[in-house]
Amino acid sequence: MTNKKSITLITNTRILNQSKTINLVKKILPFGLQRIQIREKSIPEKVLEKFVYDLRELTLGKCELILNGPIELVHKYQCDGVHMPDKGMPEEQMGIEYSSDLIIGRSIHENYKKGNKYEDFYSYVHLGPTFRTETHPTSSPLSRDKIREISGIAGLSVILVGGINTYNLDNLINYKISGIAVMRDLLLSKDPESTYINLEQKLNGTKHR
Repeated sequence: MTNKKSITLITNTRILNQSKTINLVKKILPFGLQRIQIREKSIPEKVLEKFVYDLRELTLGKCELILNGPIELVHKYQCDGVHMPDKGMPEEQMGIEYSSDLIIGRSIHENYKKGNKYEDFYSYVHLGPTFRTETHPTSSPLSRDKIREISGIAGLSVILVGGINTYNLDNLINYKISGIAVMRDLLLSKDPESTYINLEQKLNGTKHR
């Protein structure tokens, strides 16, 4: 169980609105969803706050909830962690502001270099884009060699992100990664339970009854 790779659902209410996202989470939680990252860059703070509240109520004790957003909301609604963009606050400042019991994640790209203290400070990193993705249409996918190089850095918990779905996941299972993060393949699925099960089976060889 300790080597089980995780699946993170990344929200995007421009693709699937809040109420439908809540319903999606209700459907796939029983199948072992490990983590949700709330990533909402274009909604008012009050609307975001309601979304965080609703997801926290639904997931508490069942699934980790990570907010890519204000630290105040992380603390107010007892989120499990915070996710920082690639060009976010320097880790030296974060070490003062963020409590050590939080899961702290960060996005990185191909310019990541070993030995910049991320290995010790961050609980995990999102590395991407793995494939072409509509979220970052101008970004080229990482090379297989670059994925292998960065995911092989000792002490760095790497989660691949960007365009991952049930059809291309087979290309990733042999990398030394902690898991994957998925957006559209789950948000747009007409049968999210089956989609999640297929992702889980391919990622970990798990069989669901």
